[in-house]
Amino acid sequence: MSGCILAKLCLGLSVITTIIYTICYASPYWIQKDFSLGVPGYILGLPPPLNVSVIPISVKSHMGLLTSCDDVSINIPGFPPKLKSDCGPEGAEDWQYVAGVFGSVGLGTAVISIALSAAVVFLERTSFYNRFRVGAVIMYLLTCGVIMVPIILYATKKEFQVKPPLPNMVDYDLYWATWVAIGCDAAFGLLTILHFVQIFTSPASKEISSSFGMDNKETTKPESIER
Repeated sequence: MSGCILAKLCLGLSVITTIIYTICYASPYWIQKDFSLGVPGYILGLPPPLNVSVIPISVKSHMGLLTSCDDVSINIPGFPPKLKSDCGPEGAEDWQYVAGVFGSVGLGTAVISIALSAAVVFLERTSFYNRFRVGAVIMYLLTCGVIMVPIILYATKKEFQVKPPLPNMVDYDLYWATWVAIGCDAAFGLLTILHFVQIFTSPASKEISSSFGMDNKETTKPESIER
């Protein structure tokens, strides 16, 4: 019932890692950029004569797996600065939707992995014990691989056009949530190794083996007396 120390360590580490990954998964701070640019007035839908003027725009933009947030400050000559803030999935690239799907799948497999780790610790007496251990290795390996997909996408495709009508290509910087996700991915890889080691360093089930041996002794002893 108690499980081995390594199995308990894996369970605790898996819970902590999944909680941390959940935080960065839901965060809109995977990439960010503060930039300024000049946009022709007609793109912003301004009337003459402002439609031929170049309007300075300041943008603070940060994006995540689920949400894109922009704080846009528009400075129209003769008018006070106009600040527009919005968060939503509009304007996302196709690869961002792919990253969001893989990130969601990774969160689901991480939760399943916790359940399997708990089974390894608390269900050592059951006949499914070995299956739980092998399943934990597979699920942690799958989690590690799935979470790696959005990390790679955000690291390699972070230069793109922001929401219309802004026409410029912007090279975003990796923000804290991406780095936290990288750490979580490494932790899930470590959990894969630890569970794999646990298979070879811990017997299948001491309780099952000992009780089975006792039963054999009890049944064979009377037969030897009769002979």
